[in-house]
Amino acid sequence: MGKSRASKKRAKEEEANAAEVAMAATVQRLQEIFKDHSEQGIRAALLECNMKQHFAIDRLLSQQVASNEQGASTQTPESSSTTTTSSVLVPNQSDLPNVPVRSGEAVPVSLMLLPNSSLLPDVISLCWRSDFPSLSMANRDLRAIVRDGRITTCRKQLGLVEHWFFVFEKEGLWFAFDPYNRAWHNVPVMPEAPYWLRNPGLPAREIMCVGSELLTCAESPVDTMHKFQAFNGTWSLVAGMTNQPAYGHAWAVHEDKIFAAGGCDADRKSLPSAHMYNSETGLWTPIRPMHHARMFCKGAFMDGKFYVVGGKLSYYDKLQTTTAEVYDPNSNAWSLIENFFTEDMVIGSFDITVVNKEMYHASPSGELGWIHKYSPRSGDWLFMGCFPWDSLPTLDAYLMAAYRPVRDQPFEHLVLMLWRMEKSDLKRYVDVYVAAPTVNLNWVLLTSESRDFGAYSQRLAGVMGY
Repeated sequence: MGKSRASKKRAKEEEANAAEVAMAATVQRLQEIFKDHSEQGIRAALLECNMKQHFAIDRLLSQQVASNEQGASTQTPESSSTTTTSSVLVPNQSDLPNVPVRSGEAVPVSLMLLPNSSLLPDVISLCWRSDFPSLSMANRDLRAIVRDGRITTCRKQLGLVEHWFFVFEKEGLWFAFDPYNRAWHNVPVMPEAPYWLRNPGLPAREIMCVGSELLTCAESPVDTMHKFQAFNGTWSLVAGMTNQPAYGHAWAVHEDKIFAAGGCDADRKSLPSAHMYNSETGLWTPIRPMHHARMFCKGAFMDGKFYVVGGKLSYYDKLQTTTAEVYDPNSNAWSLIENFFTEDMVIGSFDITVVNKEMYHASPSGELGWIHKYSPRSGDWLFMGCFPWDSLPTLDAYLMAAYRPVRDQPFEHLVLMLWRMEKSDLKRYVDVYVAAPTVNLNWVLLTSESRDFGAYSQRLAGVMGY
């Protein structure tokens, strides 16, 4: 009897050890095949994790794909993109012991019976973000991993970034575009519509994206913000800047931090104040103010410094300033760069972004719209190419950003999100173009989506990468 129990115990220990070794090998293989950017390979590797364990991930993911295909088959002809019915919100499933998959089948309560499940976040972090809802439906352990942010830590360690493009539609409705799978996803409804929609005469407030968070200033209470956390799919009202601008401020992201400066208050007085947001603590802290107040300015982070460019020094100025202010976090000091822009670059609207540690400037001025790249050595702006010509004639607004076309490789591409009104059907579209940052930009259209956009929806859009 004793030998029988001891042998069974040893057998269980050996089986558990073999399972841990198999899981470690699977993680290593996932990292290797990930370079091929093959979703099929990732799913096949997940299936290999079975190894005498109770895995049903492949069935769940197959069910998700079938659901997406069904949604695509019923899409309206007005949209040229596949819009999924899934949500970036992790489903808040009831705590049922089993989740039905097929007739007569159910997902086991435990996906894997390992004594140490510490490797699970490593596996899940390599899945597509669009697969998180299906994975979280499997059991409580996976749902907890998806919702508590451990995936963010794993992806940072792997140098993995997956960019999604978030766009405001109207009345608190948002949606997101997944450029890797060319799919649109619904976002949970914002509890309160942005205040400028209730007061159309006011400019839009900026939105800021860092990691898995989206932030936008709230109207009330003063100095608060609406924050969307992509992992758990929830909106919350959180503390904002101590001297929070009403609108028109510059901002930029560096690692886990947002730097913001300028803007104006509710009385349209321009502000010199500046703040830094730490996504790990969720807190804003004041930093040294700029030399001069400015509003309607743009921000970028390059070479370890925060650049605030363009904008007006006061609300009633007709021309924008060509002077840039640069903040060095190490010395907590601002410096001035005179004539950072040429006068032509700030005549009308413009946008800036940093791609592969180089700053780009976009402006629809001229016949074709211009993209320039900044040269820190000479202080000159080099012409890189034009806007996609077919969208410019009907262009309502635009946003320029950067994204990684391959999630584990740091090389970035330029993104142009263009809003246009199509007179033939009186509908507003958003087009998403990407291009490698080379001379004579070769734009590729990723998607063109028509939704019931509000007149100012393009003022709330951003790229979230985590």
